[in-house]
Amino acid sequence: MKDLFDQTVSTASATAARLYDQAVDAHLHAWPGALDALHGAIANAPGFALPHALHALVLAGRGERAPALQALAQAQATVAGATDREHSQVALFTAVIEGRTLDALAQVVAHAEQHPADLLAASTALGAYGLFAFSGRADHDAARLDFTEALAPHHPADRPWLLAQRGWARIEAGRVAEGLAMAQQALALRPHNGGNAHVIAHGLFESDRHADALAFIESWLPGYPPDGVMWGHLHW
Repeated sequence: MKDLFDQTVSTASATAARLYDQAVDAHLHAWPGALDALHGAIANAPGFALPHALHALVLAGRGERAPALQALAQAQATVAGATDREHSQVALFTAVIEGRTLDALAQVVAHAEQHPADLLAASTALGAYGLFAFSGRADHDAARLDFTEALAPHHPADRPWLLAQRGWARIEAGRVAEGLAMAQQALALRPHNGGNAHVIAHGLFESDRHADALAFIESWLPGYPPDGVMWGHLHW
């Protein structure tokens, strides 16, 4: 089986692979539905490690540590015989969930060099709560920008999620106008992206376009389900 980024996944269940893809897409775009899709993927293929690993990551992000560790243990128990990429991804998520930030950052950089198509793994390094932001490095904004630019040649130029992340990295690195334009292009390609709505609000605010930022949020939010992970933050 292949995933939505054309990477091999170690399952013989087409249903599990499809539901896993849905979960990855929802998680990357801060949209509801990831947990339901993961529950379906796990029910259809309990021995498929990647849904367990993403389940652990999502639960950890929600502050549900005990169930996250249980899901992580399931990922570790089922990853034997999977591909090197899947082993590496489970190891990366383990470091993230266990709070070993510097280890995880080194792992995600190495993983991205070997598997640049794996945007789910790369996502742990990015965003306002990613590994670069929490690395303690004085150059974390520049490092994050370099990281996203190294991924770019391996993906279509109009892949919305990566385009939004490249825009965010530019905004945080001080290249606000350039980054905002990229994020707005990404939103036109994929309006249902809670993470990118956050990027655009920041970009407009940091461009001193405060009225435009408020108008954007007020027009975008009504279409965002209340169980979206960014719902509360975007209202704030």
